[in-house]
Amino acid sequence: MRILAIVTIACFMMAAAGCRELLHRNDEAEAEQDNVAARTEEQDVAPEIDLSRHLAGMTFLSREKHEGGFAPPGSDSLFYWRLEFHKDTVSWRHSDIDGDGFTYTVEPDGTIKAFKRRFDDKPFVEGQFFPERGELLWDGLWYQKAD
Repeated sequence: MRILAIVTIACFMMAAAGCRELLHRNDEAEAEQDNVAARTEEQDVAPEIDLSRHLAGMTFLSREKHEGGFAPPGSDSLFYWRLEFHKDTVSWRHSDIDGDGFTYTVEPDGTIKAFKRRFDDKPFVEGQFFPERGELLWDGLWYQKAD
């Protein structure tokens, strides 16, 4: 009877040790799966693009021609309006107005705000940049990237 009890206890201890080993291996496997999932999530997140740097150097033309100010009678006074983005400023050639040196900011969602003076609180003009399409909605008109 004593031997049976010793054998039973020994079997129980071996089973418990085996369960501990299995649990330990399971914990290690779960930890590795978590690490793989975290690395995958990091790779899936696209790096945020600095859209103001992306816009700098780009020129956009209005999709359609618009009035261009005063012209002699009988002549065509329609032309494509133009936006030129520089490092810190944007030039807007429209109607009979040339707007140079407006400062601008670009939000991560592509919202552009142009200011007449650097420290203005309220934007002079607002727009939306769509980098994947190379288009810009500016003051209610569509512009496309010039080639």
